[in-house]
Amino acid sequence: MKAVVLLSGGMDSVCAFYQAVKEHEVVAGISFDYGAKHNHQEIPFAQHHCRMFGI
Repeated sequence: MKAVVLLSGGMDSVCAFYQAVKEHEVVAGISFDYGAKHNHQEIPFAQHHCRMFGI
C-alpha cells in the first residue's frame, strides 16, 4: 500500500516513519513549520531521513 507520512523530524515521527517504510511503500514525507522552538533542527532532520530512502 502506498503511504504518505507526516514527519516532524522528532523522535516519535522518525520512529513512525521507519515503521511505515518497513510496512508500506512510502511515496512522500510531509513536514512543516508549526511554530515549535526546534523546527529549525527537526525539519532538516526529517529531510535527511526521507533522502536516505529516496523519498
